[in-house]
Amino acid sequence: MKTTRLTNRSFPPYSYVPGHAPHPISDPAGHMHGLQHPTPPPLEPVRWLESQEYLFGIDLFNHGYYWEAHEAWESLWHAANRQGNIADFIKGLIKLAAAGVKAREGNTRGVNRHIQRSLELLRHACADQRLFCGIAINELIQSCTSTLQAMHEIHMPQPGLILPFFIQVENQSN
Repeated sequence: MKTTRLTNRSFPPYSYVPGHAPHPISDPAGHMHGLQHPTPPPLEPVRWLESQEYLFGIDLFNHGYYWEAHEAWESLWHAANRQGNIADFIKGLIKLAAAGVKAREGNTRGVNRHIQRSLELLRHACADQRLFCGIAINELIQSCTSTLQAMHEIHMPQPGLILPFFIQVENQSN
């Protein structure tokens, strides 16, 4: 399954996986080393299509750049002052990206832990909403739940694993 890009921003030259590539920020060879990233405006649920950082985070996630998606969304989490429903929603996405990093590392226990926490945050922040910031929440929760079930069947690490789903966005407001 192929996913449509939401932004025109270029992807980094590599998807960071700890221990397999230079750290993007702290290593001078890293693809984000020395770059300054100002805090973006807060994500507003009714104007989510205007948030390039949010949309780029989805693009990064959907193309296996989990660490980089985490970074993009973390800037929005800080912009939301790390509290409230929108911050919990963003934190749920951050935890999902962290699960992707653990999958790339072959750490199934880490994948499970981060997806569980992501589900808790998404269910809390998006309770009884079909769409939240363009994301079909029930479908995302179902994809996460299916992934957890599949992870229970994996008994040994599988480095390089990509999460078996995309974050689907519907082009409607809220």
